[in-house]
Amino acid sequence: MRCIYFPQSECGGNNNSRGRERALRGASKKYMPRIAICGAVLSSSACYPAAFVSEVRLDHFRPFQPPHRLFSAYMPSVPDAALPFSSDENSRPEAGSGNVPPQPPTVTPAQSADVRKKIRRLFSRAKSLTRHSQYDEAILLLRQILELDPADGHSYLALARIYSRRSLAGGIGSEGYSDEARRIFGQGLEACGENIHLLQAWAVHEAANPSIAREFFDRAMLVDRSNPYVCHAYGLMEMRGGNIERARSLWYAGLSRQPTSALACSLGHLEFAHRRSAEDARHVYAYCLDRVGSERERGEVLLAWATLEERRGDVQRARHLIKMVLKRSPGDGRAHVALARLEGRLNRAKGGKGGTGRRGGVVRKVLAEASKTVDPTLVGDGRIFNVWATLEAKEGNFDKARKILAEAVESFPNDHTILQAAGKVEEMSGKTVKAEEFYRRSVRLQPSAHSLLSLAMIEIKKAKRGNSSNFHIKRAKDLFEEAILVDPRHGAVYNAYGTMELGRGCNNAARDVFVRAVRANCTDAASVYHGLAKVELSSGDVERARGALQEGLVRTAGMGHGTFDGSIASARDDRRAFLAHALGTLELNAGRASVARDVFREGLEAHGNSSWMLLGAALCERRLGKEVAARALFERSVYADRKHGHAWQAWGVMEERAGNFRAAKTLFEGGIKYCPRHGALWQAYATMESRLGNFDVARNLFAAGIKKCPKHVPLYQAWACLELRGGYLAAAKMLISAALSRDSSQGATWRVAAKIEGKQENSKGTEAMLRKGLENDPNHAQLYCDLADHLVTFGKYSEARLLLETGLEIDPLHAPLYHSLAEVEAMVFNLEGLSILNKRASAVFNSNALVPPIDSSNAWGNKIKMRKIMSGNKNLPSKVAALATDLDLRIDEGSSVTVGGEEPDFSAMLEGMKGDYEDVFDIFVPEGTAGNEDVEEVVVKDDLINF
Repeated sequence: MRCIYFPQSECGGNNNSRGRERALRGASKKYMPRIAICGAVLSSSACYPAAFVSEVRLDHFRPFQPPHRLFSAYMPSVPDAALPFSSDENSRPEAGSGNVPPQPPTVTPAQSADVRKKIRRLFSRAKSLTRHSQYDEAILLLRQILELDPADGHSYLALARIYSRRSLAGGIGSEGYSDEARRIFGQGLEACGENIHLLQAWAVHEAANPSIAREFFDRAMLVDRSNPYVCHAYGLMEMRGGNIERARSLWYAGLSRQPTSALACSLGHLEFAHRRSAEDARHVYAYCLDRVGSERERGEVLLAWATLEERRGDVQRARHLIKMVLKRSPGDGRAHVALARLEGRLNRAKGGKGGTGRRGGVVRKVLAEASKTVDPTLVGDGRIFNVWATLEAKEGNFDKARKILAEAVESFPNDHTILQAAGKVEEMSGKTVKAEEFYRRSVRLQPSAHSLLSLAMIEIKKAKRGNSSNFHIKRAKDLFEEAILVDPRHGAVYNAYGTMELGRGCNNAARDVFVRAVRANCTDAASVYHGLAKVELSSGDVERARGALQEGLVRTAGMGHGTFDGSIASARDDRRAFLAHALGTLELNAGRASVARDVFREGLEAHGNSSWMLLGAALCERRLGKEVAARALFERSVYADRKHGHAWQAWGVMEERAGNFRAAKTLFEGGIKYCPRHGALWQAYATMESRLGNFDVARNLFAAGIKKCPKHVPLYQAWACLELRGGYLAAAKMLISAALSRDSSQGATWRVAAKIEGKQENSKGTEAMLRKGLENDPNHAQLYCDLADHLVTFGKYSEARLLLETGLEIDPLHAPLYHSLAEVEAMVFNLEGLSILNKRASAVFNSNALVPPIDSSNAWGNKIKMRKIMSGNKNLPSKVAALATDLDLRIDEGSSVTVGGEEPDFSAMLEGMKGDYEDVFDIFVPEGTAGNEDVEEVVVKDDLINF
């Protein structure tokens, strides 16, 4: 039945029993057709029917109670990362923190004035020490307070939270900290009775065990059934556990008692994101707007409302709401930043250039105008200057960024985030020493996980330079641990920490870090689960990696933004898209194209405009042989993000393989137009032209690509293959020398070098190049094939077989290895070996693409493990033609892409590549003449989504 709140006017003015009965009879007639489960939306004038979650019994109306009494008591759980409560009675918790407003420590009337002053002084000092992560000293002071006043609940609360924070950070001794926190909570409740602050904090501490946490939340709600802070924290825990309706009822209960911005933002997000009810979300925001306690909270509600409107596509209303915030609070930095970003997105949607990040120019302009009108006395922080300076630094305007931040430091000397931004600017400009100085100043002003993380990353960079690497790694670990203590739920810290351990080959240590992050229920859970999956994948355990990604998708399904963080939302903000893409890519790489397609389809239902998701789905369709479906998805991917070079390239390669050369040419040129520094696009385009016999056009494209992307080694490899095919060995050797001087770890480069030696009939040189390639890139499967084939020509069957077996251990998915090994076994008449090899191949490969091979995932896992151990012209398709028209791409047959309006002088470029690979690697290669046989070209990789 509907839950109804009757104003006193409807109940006879004094809520007497006769008035209640009369109102109830009238309501039963009015609302009888609307049966029930609740949908109470709160009006701005009194209360009219609002949606609750559980059914309401008739006895809820007898005796009549205010609306919040109609709710049953349920639960909140927030990541409670708060510091001990302030002694300032007027201080309020941050929106979404789930904390009860702090109160000064209490003292009994019998205590003297001197004792009371001492307690306040000690508590204030303990709070300051806690804020600066000096926990041991803070604990001593709080214990002194409890000796002076054994019934001081706030000191029990602060002390227990310190131990809770330490236990949440994980690591050695964390379980002991957790038990100590429970002991102190128990002592506090024994000394202070059913203290709602202690009960809520204990419930939050037990959030990893929902059944235990519910007991404490229920006890807290017996003290105050609709306390907004308890309801909010209880609801967050339920939502994270997937109990959406329970969370909704709790938040409505708290909202009816005392609206807060945290409740409004969380409930509004839930109504829109989970129940698809934008109208109910609007009612929540409208009801709370004039009922929250401060302008800061009103601003948060309006900004959350603006987020809702932008997601629904009503940008004008979103802009109006943000401007309402600025009208009420002209110095609200969050609103200025939100407005700037919204204007930038509008400019991007209209096709404007906007600078870095596609909209940076407009954003910088709006922020620059806002900074002129900001009064430092009205603004709490330098957020506007911070974001503005960061955008200028991304444009390369470092001096301007420094000037902006210098002005901000003068206006906001206590804002540690400005010093963080200054450090980031210096780091981006390559001045690491200055960056480190700014980060340390920020930490001295106020320790933050972000600054400590930045310092740790600098230590990692120092370790990579090779000087005292162990010392710097130890310092980085200490900084990571300190950052976790400061903010036990900071997902980026765990990610960087785990990635560092993974990069060092310490898989177990990396796994421990990510498991700690999962247990801490930290922010950005999607990237944490992705990091855990990377650890499992690097160990070759595909099943556990798949499980981590699937669990991450489930765990993040109920998570939403409970508060507004100052940035207007977009589809990219939903981190679940990141996990869904990773899982789809894993399945695709494991040879399970049909499974991957299902994953991408599910992802597209929730994130339809994700260019990467669309590309993954397109690659699945192409691998399954469905070109029409793939073409449609490629088109959507390109339209979603015109600067997505991989999408242009993959689509072009598909059209090329289908014989649609004009379509491929159009797509490659379109990709280069929007992504001129995407080396693989230049390579794919030039390779296609060389295959079509347009060698001069291909040379121009290779030269232009190298000019734009000088570090893209495959361009040198492919160009060398072109010259090798034409018999220009000197040019080919110079190109391969240039490639090896830039990166000698790519096996494909050594293969081309071996081909050059083979053209000169230098068998020793060929073998030397192949062996050198395996030494530098022991995971390159085709090198094992080439060397084995070379040895077979000299009758070395045993050594060739051993090489091929090793190659299969390294990469069980490389089909040419099976073919070469089968030829060797046939040459020596080993029928048993052929039979075994056939069974191995059947387990890994399958002729039916819709059915995953029996052992494909294990084969891929073994491949990863071994890596660790070995450390005609047709008409344009309609969609391409439409795209060319929309984007003004050239589709004429003879055109070619040039650099700066002029064709590059590739002859001059070759002359500039002095030296030879024997000069670099001290390998003697005798001079010889070239033959005219065809040489295999370097294959252009088109499966471009890498896990």
